[in-house]
Amino acid sequence: MDAATTDVNDVLRLTDVRLVRGSSTLAESLSLTLPAGRYVELSGPNGSGKSTLLRTLAGLQPRVSLHSRWPDPTEVFLFEQTPALRVEPTATAHLDSALEPLGIQLRPAEREMALQRVGLQRSAGKRVGQLSEGQRRRLVLAIMGASQRRVWLVDEPVNALDENGIRLFLSLLQEHLASGGIAVVATHRPLVELAPGLEGFCHARVRLSGRGADVVPGGGSAGTEVRGRATGAFPQAVCASPLRWALRRELALAMATPHELLWPGVFHWMILSLIPFGIGTDPQQLARIAPGMVWVSALLVTLLSSGRHLEADFRSGILSQLAAGGFPLASLVTGKALAQWLLFGLPMALYSIPLAALYNLDATGIAALALSLAAGTLALGALTVLFGALGLMARQAQVLVSLMSFPVFVPVLVFGATTVSAAQAGQSLVGPLLTLAGISLLALLLVPPAARRVLDLAIE
Repeated sequence: MDAATTDVNDVLRLTDVRLVRGSSTLAESLSLTLPAGRYVELSGPNGSGKSTLLRTLAGLQPRVSLHSRWPDPTEVFLFEQTPALRVEPTATAHLDSALEPLGIQLRPAEREMALQRVGLQRSAGKRVGQLSEGQRRRLVLAIMGASQRRVWLVDEPVNALDENGIRLFLSLLQEHLASGGIAVVATHRPLVELAPGLEGFCHARVRLSGRGADVVPGGGSAGTEVRGRATGAFPQAVCASPLRWALRRELALAMATPHELLWPGVFHWMILSLIPFGIGTDPQQLARIAPGMVWVSALLVTLLSSGRHLEADFRSGILSQLAAGGFPLASLVTGKALAQWLLFGLPMALYSIPLAALYNLDATGIAALALSLAAGTLALGALTVLFGALGLMARQAQVLVSLMSFPVFVPVLVFGATTVSAAQAGQSLVGPLLTLAGISLLALLLVPPAARRVLDLAIE
């Protein structure tokens, strides 16, 4: 069912799109065009497919249609019902961190103005976790308004907003449309009831019922010229250095909750300090089991800290927003693996030195142990990110995924322990250390693309 005649200026064109969610078909054949400076309003009961259609437009759901024109990921900003926010950083830090993947860097005055416009100037220094639900949605509005993305995909924007917040969203939407942008808005409250002036911008209204879709032309479907349209207002900006951003973001999130950095180290100390009480204090026996015990403890500590990798980003919707905006998720995975190594792997190599002394290791053995941990924990960190992604896929079987991951870590543990044993026997350390470094580099090379594919499936 055609809503309007196709125009060369159409930013979005759907032709016979089949809308599905799982095994259910929500709309058999949806056709719609949307030119610059107009918006489409989606309505319908819960479960009718409004969010599914938005995620399909964003490229997060399978899209099969030969003659459709989909928005480019570098043009899209996805506003989902759950605000895509992490609770650890401040509002100001989150604004900067969310805009950088979109290729936007605000100057201090622009940042202050963006927060002031949404009424968060007094809460700029508060952590996101301390903000109310309405304030969090205002923060997402600030990010969306400064994003310079041409296509806004907005899901229930007025939820949890007071009257001032609703007027703020409507004002941002009208400015966006007047500058030549487009928007697809899913809402239970018709926008023209909230702001009658938007009627001239409404290109069509789509009513989804869960069994099909009805498209009704809106007041702006006649194709009147949009005043103030600026063709250069929406540059296809991208993040200059995705890996650098991902690494810096992970380090900043970790530093925002420093107590979480201490528990893995405390756990490592507890394991290695208690083992001698169980097996006795024979110096030779302790020195013989030291390499294996330290490496097993290192693996357990790495698995303990792996929960911070992807779960929070997935549940908050940040992974979906990054994927919809065209951010390379492989760079995010690499950044997380490197951050895991810097925050836990290298410190573990250092504080294992006094612990190794409890096991009667000589100076050569202690040095070999520290070097092996420094070389091999990068592989442990990268592999735990991959299995964290698989855990998102499994949803209810994360424990099973963790148990299945143990055989993959065995080569790292074997060569890590072999390095120390070689040092104790007076043999060369070059071979085991190079093998550990090679495994780490290979993991850093292969894990990101594999994890990215797994994340794509998890997001769908």
